[in-house]
Amino acid sequence: MVGPVASSVEAGPEIDGFNLVAKFNYRGGEQGCDPLTQGRRIDISYYNIDQAKYIAQHSDAGFPANLRFPVFIKAKGFRAVKKVTSEGRIVRNAQWLLLDSEFHAGTNALVDLFRFEPKKVKVFNSDLMLTAGRYQGYWRPGTKPVNYCFSFSKTHDPFMQFNYLKRLWASGLIEGDARFGAIMENGLEAYVKDLQRAHGESGRQVLAGNEGLPGAL
Repeated sequence: MVGPVASSVEAGPEIDGFNLVAKFNYRGGEQGCDPLTQGRRIDISYYNIDQAKYIAQHSDAGFPANLRFPVFIKAKGFRAVKKVTSEGRIVRNAQWLLLDSEFHAGTNALVDLFRFEPKKVKVFNSDLMLTAGRYQGYWRPGTKPVNYCFSFSKTHDPFMQFNYLKRLWASGLIEGDARFGAIMENGLEAYVKDLQRAHGESGRQVLAGNEGLPGAL
């Protein structure tokens, strides 16, 4: 599973050596397929609602082209893409198991992949949202900058997701590249500190104009 974080590590040959390669929001062409850092292969692509709607509006009848399995995080996205293709399916979302939260696309993809009992799953180019940027072409054209503090507070609980991934990693169910492994090894407290360093300032700016609220998250 290859995440959307830009990387300079030349893991492309290792990625291409897997039986199946899963990526995110693939719209065609060379997007996300740098041979050195991301690998040329892409068999499975997972889509959020925003990307699915964009594809439905802008893709031709050739979508999904060379994809073997387009998979949609939400049913609404799958319904939108039906305008251009009958291919694809919806993930079996685990949100009903969670306390007023939901997994982000990467964790949902892992849950989905385990349904098919893979012998091995390795995570590349993913750092649990510590990096706000994504590789060039990942976001659809016109996408506004994402305030991840809103994402954490409204939708994606970073504590829950870290603990879930740490359990998978510690149990040997998933492997990861050096970046992912270091985050798991350092533990939850270090991860939260890194998360605040990466995104805390945007949250402080939001809170600055609200009387009586603290200036840090």
